[in-house]
Amino acid sequence: MKNLNLAFLLVLMSQVGWSQQLPKTIFEMYEIPAEACSFVGSGEAAMSDTEVAIEMPPPPPPPAPVPEAAEADLTWQNAIAVFQKYLQDTKFELSVAKVRLVNGNACFFEGGLWGLENAKGKVLQKPRFEHVVADTLAGGFVGYQSGKGNYYDAGSGTPQLSQEFYYVEAVQKDVFIVQTDAGFGLVSRKQQLLPPIYSKLKANRNLSRLYFSASKANGQSLVILDDFRTQIPMSEWENPSYIDSKIFVDKYNVYDLKSKQKLICTKGFSVQTIDGKNQVFGIKRGRENYFVLANAKGVILADQLFMDLGKRNQRGLGVAAIKSTRPGASSREKQYGLLNAKNEWATPPIYRNVFQAFQSDCWYVKSPENKTGLLDAAGKVLLEAEYDLIYVIDAQRVLVGSKNQEGQMESTIRSIASGEILVDGLDYTEMVHYQHCGENNYSASNAAGKAIVTGDLKQLVPPHSQVFFHGDYFQAANFGNGGGKRSKKLYTCDGQPVAFKLDGKKISDFEETKVVSSDLLYLRTHEGQGYLMPASGKAKPIGVAVQFAKSLGDKQLYVLTANNFKNAGIVNALGETVLPFDLKGLGVNGETRKIITFHTDLDKIGMLNMDGVAIVPPKYDLIKHLGFDLYVASRGKGKNRKAGLPNGEGQLLLPLQEKRISLVGGLVQLQGNNETALYDRAGKPL
Repeated sequence: MKNLNLAFLLVLMSQVGWSQQLPKTIFEMYEIPAEACSFVGSGEAAMSDTEVAIEMPPPPPPPAPVPEAAEADLTWQNAIAVFQKYLQDTKFELSVAKVRLVNGNACFFEGGLWGLENAKGKVLQKPRFEHVVADTLAGGFVGYQSGKGNYYDAGSGTPQLSQEFYYVEAVQKDVFIVQTDAGFGLVSRKQQLLPPIYSKLKANRNLSRLYFSASKANGQSLVILDDFRTQIPMSEWENPSYIDSKIFVDKYNVYDLKSKQKLICTKGFSVQTIDGKNQVFGIKRGRENYFVLANAKGVILADQLFMDLGKRNQRGLGVAAIKSTRPGASSREKQYGLLNAKNEWATPPIYRNVFQAFQSDCWYVKSPENKTGLLDAAGKVLLEAEYDLIYVIDAQRVLVGSKNQEGQMESTIRSIASGEILVDGLDYTEMVHYQHCGENNYSASNAAGKAIVTGDLKQLVPPHSQVFFHGDYFQAANFGNGGGKRSKKLYTCDGQPVAFKLDGKKISDFEETKVVSSDLLYLRTHEGQGYLMPASGKAKPIGVAVQFAKSLGDKQLYVLTANNFKNAGIVNALGETVLPFDLKGLGVNGETRKIITFHTDLDKIGMLNMDGVAIVPPKYDLIKHLGFDLYVASRGKGKNRKAGLPNGEGQLLLPLQEKRISLVGGLVQLQGNNETALYDRAGKPL
């Protein structure tokens, strides 16, 4: 069998259902070399390679500023003036929420800078940071000042690293990605782990272990393992992962970390991890439509060819498919079953499909006749595949249904453990568990629509086309199927319909309802009149049709997008319009500073701060937030596009120019005309 021609082997297997004595190894199966081959990057050789310094050409000086275009439209100025007066009259001050740390302390914002305080509000570090990032891995925070940052202890605010960097990211308790003007590297609190020579460095986790996707300036992509020495040429898109301490896998190969050798030395194969714990893999060559089941040494584990293989669960079961043995079946038609940890069929491959129930360890199966059945966690039949509907409700109960002669669903709720009928005489086609308003409820579907029921099937909300959950309400909608009108209603958590008194009339049925917040609702009647309903106070008529709502932060201000996304404005929690709907669009951006980007009727975009001041006039075609309170502002399209770099104060740090601007770590990168240059976050060239 060892030297059997592969083509003949496949013909033979097609005649016996793809079950036959296979060669012992993938090397015999595919007639490829069995000699081991090493992968690049291990030990001192890899480290010495990384010690080569990269010389970067000096960046070109910034070009001369491009004259700003004139703005003739005054509508935006009038709208913003209303907002500015509101902020002044109400002495409005938007503060940035405190950044909570793992130990209970917090970074607080005051006077434009961040400081550190304990849980009782005692100041531990006076405000001095321009930007802070909380960390849950090591428990501290990253603080930046003058464009560079360090990692700081959450208890005392003392720096933990030996120097400042443009970018700092904690990826483990004592491992940090850092950035210098030479590139990205790795450091601990005491030493350098990888020199900063990488143009890209990203941390990944698998089995609670770190590995890094890296790129060098020459375009080489590689993976660096958690010994910080072993390097494997590999793209991050290959989705590599640890199997255990000895094995590393990507979509093309299996790597033995002890011997520094890879399993397959011939190109054109793909690898799929089936059972990492037991080192079981599906191996496929090229575009062939079958897999071989093998271990990390290439030993074939099953005398079967598979057309599909799924990852095994914690119980050792995984979906597998063979070529269909049904007379007249196409070459791509499959039959599914379940394989166990011994690589044997726990459930024979007789089904059209097998997939795990989301709500439990059970398995759904589909028969060739498209009937549904249910298997237990071990793959044994609980319910034969003879039903039109099986839907696992929870770990104890399952909804089972069949259509009668009239095509109507007749369903029951049964015990998963015993199969006993718990509830009979239902017509549900689906029951989906939801936790809302602090209770465990279910969306129960039938021919009439979706209803909300309790665990004991008490109806809270009658059937509607759809039911949504938002805040302290159920939002129920009928979409006018059959020519009827669109209708929406609100129900309380205990299922009571909500009615509102509007213009002297009590109304409970609307064309549109939106829960803007727990304090504010938007309602639109069937006559087309819109209202903002505050939690306290009277309804406020609003002359726009609201499509979308977004909180602006403190003081309960909300950006509303209206009129099919053609207009936008700002309202407060009382339903009062504080920025008229005379702008085409509003966006909320920023970290340290809240910035509103606004879009005028002349298709131009500007930036508005929380004092109501247009810090960047609407002269741009696009403004995009980068991070670190930096923005890209551009005019023109295609080859005529010019981009500049304003900050959160509206200062144009880099003038408009024909280059692409991006943020790489903590540095600004300009690309164009086959040139790349780096600048710090103040716009100074490196």
